[in-house]
Amino acid sequence: MEVRCPKCDRLLDSDEINIGADTAFCKDCDEAYKLSDLIHDRKPDSFELEDPPDGAWFGLTADGFIVGARTRSKTGCFIVPFTIVWSGFSLGGIYGMQIASGEFNILISIFGIPFIIGSVILWSMALMSIWGITVVKVEGALGRVFSGIGSLGMKKAFYWSEVDDIREEQYSSGNNSGYRRRLVLEGKKRITFGTMLNDERRYYMLKALKKMLAERDNR
Repeated sequence: MEVRCPKCDRLLDSDEINIGADTAFCKDCDEAYKLSDLIHDRKPDSFELEDPPDGAWFGLTADGFIVGARTRSKTGCFIVPFTIVWSGFSLGGIYGMQIASGEFNILISIFGIPFIIGSVILWSMALMSIWGITVVKVEGALGRVFSGIGSLGMKKAFYWSEVDDIREEQYSSGNNSGYRRRLVLEGKKRITFGTMLNDERRYYMLKALKKMLAERDNR
């Protein structure tokens, strides 16, 4: 019996299903469901590959396909001004004062390194929340996941024939900041991506990739 989580579409393991108690529990989503509802009341999949949500796209190429989405979000309205203020005060206070006085203090400069790293991370998130994209492109046997702005960003290569499953998972982002969701390509190489996508665009990419995977296996 195959039972999938209605939230992340992952195939549940046998230890997540309790027939006697009529329950199904998804470890990734940390959600419990009534098993009989998942089995008997499943609605037909209404996913339309040709009808992507705003900010997402799909296209066939000569020897493959490309599916992507923008990481633009409303959080940019908060992240950008916060980053400007935070990096301005921290870096300006540490290094600006040294430049203004014309005196270099190596201890203070070393103390400022974590603030430089923090500013780089914050600015990366801020820019991604405005102009970023996440793209999966398959050309023949080769595939590539790209997350970035323009041609600048992180690239992860893989072999399309080695992908066994595509799913969404929940993971801890650390530092007591709660849980986030991302997409996963499972196979000989495990690739994660799509953290900054909103739910609608991430779901579209998930379903589009699963559809292409199913077509690959049916050939």
